[in-house]
Amino acid sequence: MIEWRMGLGVARAKRILAMMIKSFKTEKACQKKLSL
Repeated sequence: MIEWRMGLGVARAKRILAMMIKSFKTEKACQKKLSL
């Protein structure tokens, strides 16, 4: 049971990390457009 909950936490952390990376990349792209 403990292993299952840990796996769930890892999956959630990966999803949050992926969302952060995606938003960071789009933010960088927007900054490049603004500078141009």
